[in-house]
Amino acid sequence: MTTFIKNNADLQKALKQQIYRYMVDIKEKLPNYLEEFIMSEFYDLYTPSSSYNRQYRIISAIMTSKIKDIGNGYEFELYLDPTAVSYDPSFWTSHGVTYYKQGDSADDVFQNIANGIHGSTEYGVTSGRFWEKFLNEIGESGIYDIFVGFKKYMSDKCHLVIK
Repeated sequence: MTTFIKNNADLQKALKQQIYRYMVDIKEKLPNYLEEFIMSEFYDLYTPSSSYNRQYRIISAIMTSKIKDIGNGYEFELYLDPTAVSYDPSFWTSHGVTYYKQGDSADDVFQNIANGIHGSTEYGVTSGRFWEKFLNEIGESGIYDIFVGFKKYMSDKCHLVIK
């Protein structure tokens, strides 16, 4: 199908349609790249005992928002849903009885990730790159942001410039 561009408005419309298709493609791929990043930077650094069934809550927390038209382009958000990473409430069953224990909040989980803690200090602590990145970022802005490292990872992997 050939599109004839007769004026500036037609050109802008055609470009915006192309940008939207590109955004749909990127929106589909970015969660997979973030999953690879989290696996390589966190989960792959520690192997739990065979009796532990890893839940990968951080991976399941990867979300994207709807693509929004912002006038001269489009945007969407890629984020970790804090309600999906929280371990509160925490339930376990022993001898047919289910028990409740207050578990880690999303803030606790994100802080544990930053410290290389897998579940709790009883189970596994790594001196992984998350901790190093956390220390570097605290010096810059006072906030640990997994996406700072992810931006660099994506820039290196896909040759993208992400602001």
